[in-house]
Amino acid sequence: MTDEDKKLREQQLEKAVFGDDYVGDSDTSENQDQDQDQDDTESVGFYLDDGLDDGLENDSLDSLSESESDVSSEDSDAWIDSDDETVSVSLTADRLKKLGTEKSLTGKQYVSRLRNQFTKLHPVPKWASFDVEKHETIQPIDEVSGLSTTALADLLNSSVDLVVTNKFLNPQNIDIERLPDPVFMNDAAVQTLDFHPNLSLFLSAGFDQTIRLYHITTKSSAYFKSLKLPTPIKTAAFDPSGKFIYAAGRRRYMYIWNLETGDVQKISRLYGHAESQRSMERFAVSRSGLIALIGSQGWVNIINSAGVWTTAVKIEGIIADIAWGDDGTLTVASQAGDIYEWDITTKTVLRKWTDFGCTCLARKGKVTAVGTQSGVVNVYNAQSFLHDPPKPCSSFNQIVTPISSLQISFDGQLVVFASKGKKDSLRLGHIATGTAYRNWPTSGTPLGRVTALALSAPSHILVTANDVGKMRLWRLNHYAQ
Repeated sequence: MTDEDKKLREQQLEKAVFGDDYVGDSDTSENQDQDQDQDDTESVGFYLDDGLDDGLENDSLDSLSESESDVSSEDSDAWIDSDDETVSVSLTADRLKKLGTEKSLTGKQYVSRLRNQFTKLHPVPKWASFDVEKHETIQPIDEVSGLSTTALADLLNSSVDLVVTNKFLNPQNIDIERLPDPVFMNDAAVQTLDFHPNLSLFLSAGFDQTIRLYHITTKSSAYFKSLKLPTPIKTAAFDPSGKFIYAAGRRRYMYIWNLETGDVQKISRLYGHAESQRSMERFAVSRSGLIALIGSQGWVNIINSAGVWTTAVKIEGIIADIAWGDDGTLTVASQAGDIYEWDITTKTVLRKWTDFGCTCLARKGKVTAVGTQSGVVNVYNAQSFLHDPPKPCSSFNQIVTPISSLQISFDGQLVVFASKGKKDSLRLGHIATGTAYRNWPTSGTPLGRVTALALSAPSHILVTANDVGKMRLWRLNHYAQ
């Protein structure tokens, strides 16, 4: 076989494999090879960068973009087979008689009918068709900080009322279902979660130094906006109006984020109280806007929304946790188990009792929950303080490691508690009967080591976060009326 016969045979094989439009490299001279390589580079739209300037200028790049747009605008098939024009498909078979009364079809007609049938069975989904005219009013989203400040301000000023229910909670089984996870997770362990007081917004913050806002809808929880701070965040919380966020880490100062304007202010150290307030990392915000800061040596400094020191209270020992009551009283617990309820206006102790090994507190209405080192959660109500010493109305001992997170529903019927000392250590308890729900969580519930949890204002949404930055959302259908 001569060389020309071999070359002709190769061209026939190439056309049979790659189609009729394929043109092989039949030129053997060096100059023709270089011209062919340059043409291939321009038609593909990319080139290999070997570190040398091979003369690809801006003009050629512009021509590439124009050629690509021309190609994309044409409605042409990606594969062309000349056999479609000559082939004939018989319709006499039983499976093909339903296509019509014709006895035979050409290849192109047969392919066209198959495509039409496929389109009827599998129509184009709505998300695949993008109408530019319908999306012209969408505001631009910043790549770093999320939704624009104007859109966030409009949402904060919207008159959305959260509907709550006063029905009794089922003490046997909890009606709960999982919601889609947030589309954007944290880069490190989440230290704090908090819900907006009026809207379906919640924040997350932690060791990645970023506050992230999420908007919960009926189908998803969209990433809304974020703020990067120069220090890891231990505590972050909304103010009572929901238009400001307070955030602090292990520093002598605190940040205030104005959600309407996007401005960030800094509350500097408390001059005159520096010895008792070496860090602002742990604080609690009252319904009146006062901020209680856990200090050292048993001190709790209280500042207003502008960061001005107003008053302080002191207990014996190291403070474990603090919690504001709806009536403006402040509960302070020491690690030794001494619990004080203070009247801030008169700076007097209203009551004092002991719950050994206290780690965290939660208050809602007349209900107070205390988490302990042993994993037991004791709940006190108004009748509990008629005894001397006060007697818990209910106790939960399903967790054996120290309680690190604690929340009470708005109506005082449900308590949610968790421990970060052991994986999947989270339980829901019915306060009136003192029983923990057995139907949830299950062995397959993806919780991890829960480092933070939060309930929405009407208690219809529960969000949890773990030590790897993942967050999970659930809807409590009893409260989601």
